[in-house]
Amino acid sequence: LTLDPDPAIIAAATAMGAIAVDVHYPVLDTALADAVKAAGLDLYTFTPNTPRLLHAMAALGVDIVTTDRPDWLLPHAAPVSSLAAAMAIAADPRQGLASGLV
Repeated sequence: LTLDPDPAIIAAATAMGAIAVDVHYPVLDTALADAVKAAGLDLYTFTPNTPRLLHAMAALGVDIVTTDRPDWLLPHAAPVSSLAAAMAIAADPRQGLASGLV
């Protein structure tokens, strides 16, 4: 989990055996997203609470979005199936349990 766009977070995450890097959306850019993916890590981001930002994060290759408003944002995630699935689980964790995703 980071608010800092320093690429050193990728080396730190890899060294500790992390499976993902969680970056605050305002500091996430193409270079950082590409570097995270190139390191074989999943890319998470938090609180892009508008449809425009959600789709911008999907375009960067984000795997999971944490939002304060999954109930409101979920309908806008439909074109981005992987994000929609993750957001549906966040909105109702029982869906993840039923599907075996969590």
